[in-house]
Amino acid sequence: MVPGSRSEPLSQLEVLVVDCQATAAAPRGHLLEMGWARVLRGTVTNAHACLIALSDGEQIPPAVARITRISEHMLRDAVEGHLAWRKLSDQAADLSHQPAPTVIHFARFEQPFLRTLAGGVFPLDVVCTRDIARRLLPNLPRCSLRALARYFGRAVGA
Repeated sequence: MVPGSRSEPLSQLEVLVVDCQATAAAPRGHLLEMGWARVLRGTVTNAHACLIALSDGEQIPPAVARITRISEHMLRDAVEGHLAWRKLSDQAADLSHQPAPTVIHFARFEQPFLRTLAGGVFPLDVVCTRDIARRLLPNLPRCSLRALARYFGRAVGA
């Protein structure tokens, strides 16, 4: 925190919420999909999702295809990662707070991919909801999004 600045709760800030799907963890994995939206006081706006083109010769592992339901056929309409990153970083630049307050569940998994796409200046101030949950709910056996939703009484579909 900058001396003299006031910390604001995330619930009062317009934030960028980001989620990524990949073939495996970085550095050996490749992004398959990036999704993001702006959120202010519980209202979601400007939601986007992009399938990301794989490098030549790369394939989606069967287990990942089963979990994500992303197929090789679907990737025919995929964009290059740098184009998806440009769209995401343009959204981040529009937020009033900079670097852009960004919420990611399990950020340790997604940040290496995003930092690689950024290629230098990283315009996101990332808050990891998994890390927060682990600190605030130490007795919860799992901190996946599904487990957290269940803990807070939210129904989660397939």
